[in-house]
Amino acid sequence: MGAEEYAELTAIETGIPPYMRPQIWDWIVQRSRNESVWFDEDVPKFMSLAFKRDFSTRQDYFEQQIRALDDNELVSAMDWMLYFDIHRARSEAQGLKMVLDLGRSEWTVSLLDPDVPRVAKRIPSGVERAYEDIVSKTSAAGSLLAQAFNAVYGASPNSDSAYGLSVKAVEMIACPKVLPLNPRATLGTVISHLGNKDVSLPLLEGHVPAKDLITGMMKKLWTGGERHGSETYQHVTMEGAKASLALAFSLVSMLHEDVITVS
Repeated sequence: MGAEEYAELTAIETGIPPYMRPQIWDWIVQRSRNESVWFDEDVPKFMSLAFKRDFSTRQDYFEQQIRALDDNELVSAMDWMLYFDIHRARSEAQGLKMVLDLGRSEWTVSLLDPDVPRVAKRIPSGVERAYEDIVSKTSAAGSLLAQAFNAVYGASPNSDSAYGLSVKAVEMIACPKVLPLNPRATLGTVISHLGNKDVSLPLLEGHVPAKDLITGMMKKLWTGGERHGSETYQHVTMEGAKASLALAFSLVSMLHEDVITVS
């Protein structure tokens, strides 16, 4: 195989390419059948409510409607079925992921939260594995990080939600570690407290002292968006949400691994 042919075959494709659609249709249609393999009329009924359009309760018409969905609608249908675990959708998530991955779609099934797999935009595999590692180790904070990730890369992105969840994830682990006797502490309280303390990392400081680095990351996250409504409220951009998510993952990781020393 030549280099150009290999590059063409392994290139990431936008949306749901035509050659992948039959497998996606089949996966969705399979989720419309109950344990006894009979068509479940409740599936199109609930899809009609969720998607604000009329899905037929006749199996043949329903399957025709599924085949007529555009790329965005197919992505939303897959994600909806995974989220609500429609007829074993979560247990069949790996099969769907294989189709999307082998077909080189820009979409994949994110297993960041193994209990609730979701359809999400593809990111570099090494980054995804690092995220999965941190989420699996940090319980409550990890759950918030997984939700923030889905709000950035998922089928229904919400940058404001992603920012708020990123802040909460850091607060969830930073507040009890830094201020264990203050049940009302916030990330802002943590930042103020660290300003009067010595903060160190197991690295040579060079021109950037550890306290400046850590509190700088926290301040950027804390002040990077508006957490309360106001007449001048500004929404967080999607680029800002991605930055806040990256900051939160780094801070949660360092706090969990106890590499930040405060004295």
